[in-house]
Amino acid sequence: MCRIFSFCGGIKDRELRYRIVNRAWEELTGQSRKAILGRIDDEIFPEEVARRFREYDLAVLNGDRLLVREETRDGEQGPRHFITLKFPTYDADGQVNGVCGMSTDISERILAERELRRAKEAAEASERDKAASEERLNLVLDGAQDAFWDWDLVHDQVDFSSHWAAMLGYRREELEPYGDSWERLVHPEDMPEVMEKIQAHLEGRSPFIEVEYRVRTKSGDWKWILDRGKIVVRDADGKPLRAAGTHADITRRKMIEEELQTKSALLKQEINQRIMAQAELNEKQEELEMLNRSLCDQVEKSVADLRRKDQVLISQGRQAAMGEMIGNIAHQWRQPLNALAMLITNLQFAWRDGDLSDDYLEESAAVAHRLIQKMSTTINDFRDFFSPDKTMTTFSALQQIRQAVALVETAFKANEVVIAAEAEGDCLLKGFPNEYSQVLLNLLGNAKDAILHTRKGSGQVLIILAAEGGQGVVRVRDNGGGVPDGIMDKIFDPYFSTKSMGTGIGLYMSKTIIERNMNGTISVRNVNDGCEFSVALPLAEQL
Repeated sequence: MCRIFSFCGGIKDRELRYRIVNRAWEELTGQSRKAILGRIDDEIFPEEVARRFREYDLAVLNGDRLLVREETRDGEQGPRHFITLKFPTYDADGQVNGVCGMSTDISERILAERELRRAKEAAEASERDKAASEERLNLVLDGAQDAFWDWDLVHDQVDFSSHWAAMLGYRREELEPYGDSWERLVHPEDMPEVMEKIQAHLEGRSPFIEVEYRVRTKSGDWKWILDRGKIVVRDADGKPLRAAGTHADITRRKMIEEELQTKSALLKQEINQRIMAQAELNEKQEELEMLNRSLCDQVEKSVADLRRKDQVLISQGRQAAMGEMIGNIAHQWRQPLNALAMLITNLQFAWRDGDLSDDYLEESAAVAHRLIQKMSTTINDFRDFFSPDKTMTTFSALQQIRQAVALVETAFKANEVVIAAEAEGDCLLKGFPNEYSQVLLNLLGNAKDAILHTRKGSGQVLIILAAEGGQGVVRVRDNGGGVPDGIMDKIFDPYFSTKSMGTGIGLYMSKTIIERNMNGTISVRNVNDGCEFSVALPLAEQL
């Protein structure tokens, strides 16, 4: 049950479903907050109570106004009476989106008023029992802490009870028993309404007097009074002769109502602030999402540009490698071409000297075919090497090493550079085999150039294949003097080269192929009298 001077509070949405309730509301309904939230009054209260609540709520929602009502609700110890304050709530656009209600228990005052009415009715029933009735009435009034007044309208004299005087800080004898003494105590702002209510009852336009107003106490403070009364004696013509009624001190109730209104205003303000904050947050969220989309578009565009540039660099690297490969082919063709020339010369001499027999001609033709076949094989290897791979496949690392060595071996011998390969076993890798071979050829070409640039005697290049930590690792080691420490972190940058005629894209292309296209790594370090490049790719399978 809502306790005196505390309030039950709840907020409903436009469908009149509870969205927020306080602990006092749980006590009132006898249900938990979890059981109340999301439900309507028909699911919680008896039909008549729910109907009355819905009527009040709709009046607030449709009228967009504050509503104050006295209500009666059944409790465990009998009916309880409440003063209920209801007002609309609003969304960010200022539209009504619900109703907030607060109630305060006034059962004690209502019970006292009922006792007063019973006492007054008993007093009116019989003038003969007036003295006894007044005594009982005074007892009730004393118990309810209300005051009594008796107004003689003919002589404009008012009999104020002792409690009436004490309520304002006076002794009974300090108050003059006239109507104008009462008027001097009423707050000037409230007097027009008070007089209108009294006049309406005297003229028969209302069944009784009931009005709330402020009265000045002896100390100068103001108290709120609930004044209730009616005419109790008329003459034969119906002219009012005497009226009686009660004064109830409702200052505490007014303070509670004012506090409720203040809290409701603060609550409304807080709700509006939260709605505005949520709207601002939503706006910022939309701005952030737009910014994220813009950044994503810019990142995608930048990535696409980088990929195009990488493709250009790879294409340039492929062309540069192709030029070097043509040089290698020239080295490989020089010996078979010389052999063919000598074979043709020998056939000419044999013809001239008459020694050209059928056997000699067949043997010479077979040798020529072998030489031409060797040259054709070189062209096929060159063609396969520069055919781009379209899909990732499983390939043999050892086979790609042997093919790369075969393509450069003649050129290396011509420059007195020894090339050798060491492998305990083969490694199967997942990737693009031709691009992998391009990387190996680029590393071998760089090793040869470094040796020719720094050494007068013969050079050495060693290729080592091994499986390490789930990866197939190829190391290309030379004795060409190593990489200066000052440029070690730049050699993989695009267009950076230490050669006078270098393009600076070979190592960048190699890094892009291994790390971006095949999820591997490529690195370099200096070793004794040279450097070592390491290329590592994940193993597809280890033989």
